[in-house]
Amino acid sequence: MSFAQISGIFFAASITISVAEMLYLTVVSNQESFVHAYAAPLKNVVFVGIPLEVIIVISLIDGVWGKFLHISPKLVQGRYGPLEYVLPTPSCHRFHHG
Repeated sequence: MSFAQISGIFFAASITISVAEMLYLTVVSNQESFVHAYAAPLKNVVFVGIPLEVIIVISLIDGVWGKFLHISPKLVQGRYGPLEYVLPTPSCHRFHHG
């Protein structure tokens, strides 16, 4: 299987949860099985010397933020103020998938 085929499979898995206008936590949580499939090798950095606690904290932040980016922009519209120009938001992420 080529890299293009593998990346196509992951893109197809990702796009199914990203194209709907209204996404909720139950829909977003379906991506977990696909995320672990290709992220597992990256977790082996503990053998390089990075403390396990650091990896856990970063993984938790990344997981929560990833789910947040896939919720409906209508749920959080206009709630960031000036941070909207600095932080990636669901509407920004939806534009990325468009």
